[in-house]
Amino acid sequence: MQKMLHFTFIILFSFNVNLTFANDNDSQVSSIDDPIVNKIISCLNAQNIRCVGQYFANNIEMTLLNNKGNYSRSQAMALLDEFFIKFPIKSISDVNTGNLSSNKTYVMCKYESGSNIFKIYFILYKEQNESLSQILIFNITK
Repeated sequence: MQKMLHFTFIILFSFNVNLTFANDNDSQVSSIDDPIVNKIISCLNAQNIRCVGQYFANNIEMTLLNNKGNYSRSQAMALLDEFFIKFPIKSISDVNTGNLSSNKTYVMCKYESGSNIFKIYFILYKEQNESLSQILIFNITK
C-alpha cells in the first residue's frame, strides 16, 4: 500500500509540474473550493502549528526535507514547528487539489521562504461517518 501511495505521489507530482509551468499565475487559497483545504492552507500561511495539527491523524507519515518517518500527532507538530522556525513563510502559491478516491484528496502547493522554495504535498482522508478530515501523509521537499 505504501509503495502504491509513493507511486501515486510521483505520478501526481509529474502532472503538477506540467500544470505549474503551463499556468504561470500564482493561484491563491481563494481558488480552492474545499473549505477544509482552505483552512489548512490558511493555517500553514499563519504558521499556526496547533491549527494544522488538528487535522493530523493520530499517526502520520511525514517527510520533512530528507527526514522521513511515521510520527504521532505531537511529534509531527514539533517537527513542523522546527521547520517553520528555520524557514519562515514568505508565501504559499500554486495550490492544486484532486481526488485520489471518494474519501481521499491530495493537495500540493509551493511554499516560499526567503530564497528557498519547497513543495508541500498532503493527503486528506475523510471517513464516511466522520465530520473532520485527517491528514494521513504530509511531505515537504525542496
